[in-house]
Amino acid sequence: MPAQLPDVVATVNGVPVKKDELQMAITNLEGRAGAAVPAEQRDTVYRQVLDRIVGYHLLVQEAKARKFEAPPWDVDKRLSDIKSQFPNEQAFRDMLQQRGMTEDRLRKETAETIAVNAMLEKEYESLVAATDDEVRKFYDGNKPRFREQASVHASHILIRLEQNADAAARTKARAQIEDIQAQVKKGANFAELAKKHSQDPGSAPNGGDLGFFTRGQMVPAFDEAAFATKVGQVSGVVETPFGFHLIKVAETKPGRDVGFDEVKEQIANT
Repeated sequence: MPAQLPDVVATVNGVPVKKDELQMAITNLEGRAGAAVPAEQRDTVYRQVLDRIVGYHLLVQEAKARKFEAPPWDVDKRLSDIKSQFPNEQAFRDMLQQRGMTEDRLRKETAETIAVNAMLEKEYESLVAATDDEVRKFYDGNKPRFREQASVHASHILIRLEQNADAAARTKARAQIEDIQAQVKKGANFAELAKKHSQDPGSAPNGGDLGFFTRGQMVPAFDEAAFATKVGQVSGVVETPFGFHLIKVAETKPGRDVGFDEVKEQIANT
């Protein structure tokens, strides 16, 4: 993926995918993650996001070819539901501006999504129901797909450090996280410290809570530390491409094989 994106980053059956669409998707991804895409992961992340965009365009085109259209009242209701998540109209418009989006474009994309979902639902309904023997055979032949991975429920405190930071910035960030670590060791409430000091906007308001995650969902250093820390304990200082972290583990779930009775309906309907 070139450092300077071209105006058109892909073409889907003659329809251009413009760089603005890719950049907006990346911005939304970074907003959910609470940090910019690390430089060494840029190419991989950008390509994965672009692949999802291309896949979405293919579905939209297929829905149009099959003449699936979103009823205007469904679009209106979906937009009303979105707006209801904001305290007022101005907050809604501020969100649109931050994402480089207009209300007309949001309406268009909402209509496309409704049409795609209608097409997919129709496709599923047309499938022939599988017999019990076929379902059982599929389950027995694909057991690795029905294994739940071990997971951990953790919270963290992040002191951000840019990857190209100089020695002075590194020293300052390290001192900040070590000061917080000292407060934790003295018995300070981890969640309150996260709300006050963590520089992860996505989790800080919730006391640093990240919920449950499995191996591979976090960057390697964070992953390793979280799964190595005992329940109720706080890790040492962990450095990742995002900065310095302290990680507190609240709960763990071991991996398990999901029983046939739990998934047979899911298998039959796919």
